[in-house]
Amino acid sequence: MDVWAHTLLSRDQILSQYFGSVPRCNVRLLQLVRAGLLRQHAAVQPGSVALHGVRTALYALAPAAAPLVAARVGWEVSAVRQRCKEDLSAASIGHLLQVKNVHLAARRAAAAGEVAIDDWLPEPFCTHRVEYREPGGTWQEDVVRPDAVLLVTRRPGPSIPQERFGFLIEVDLNTVGQQRFASRIAVWERYMERIAVKRYGERTFKALVVSISPSRRDRLVALVAAKGRRRFIFWSNSALETEGVINRVGGM
Repeated sequence: MDVWAHTLLSRDQILSQYFGSVPRCNVRLLQLVRAGLLRQHAAVQPGSVALHGVRTALYALAPAAAPLVAARVGWEVSAVRQRCKEDLSAASIGHLLQVKNVHLAARRAAAAGEVAIDDWLPEPFCTHRVEYREPGGTWQEDVVRPDAVLLVTRRPGPSIPQERFGFLIEVDLNTVGQQRFASRIAVWERYMERIAVKRYGERTFKALVVSISPSRRDRLVALVAAKGRRRFIFWSNSALETEGVINRVGGM
């Protein structure tokens, strides 16, 4: 189901989370492909800045497996099949893989004792359509669709209290213009202030935006600062791996 929830995963991502050896991983994936439950294709995997010629096996749910997933998640089979996308652009593949990379980074942080992961909810499970009304105004509707929601608990220490955090994850590969990104800021801020606690429980909520490069990150930081928003945290792809991003944001 993890493959379906993320639309697409690489062999290395599946190996990292579920298997202890490459041969066991390859054998199991081959079995699932031959059984018609997964489909595989080779693609050029987008790098952190530009496409480079690294070929990697990518896996997605086969439509024949939709009834199994539908029974498990309580969806209609047709809705599950709609996410079994076959034609994905290089940019879409890069985005999908990077969302999973954030999850794997959080798992590594948890394994190192930095945080405990309470839940990871990919886009199918965290999209939320909400209605709200400002005092004296009319009812309006927001659709909040982060790439994922990460719920963590920071483990207590001698001088560190236990705290619970929630992060709305946004992977930014510079495919969304700044004006469109700006339109999301107020929606997400309102959601984190009013709605997220009701849905996910009492915790401190922030938006974690992982950008393709430091320069793109800096432009978005300036954009959010100009609007006076404080619940947004920005990191570049490189920071995700080298600066202990999950631990650092958990300490804020």
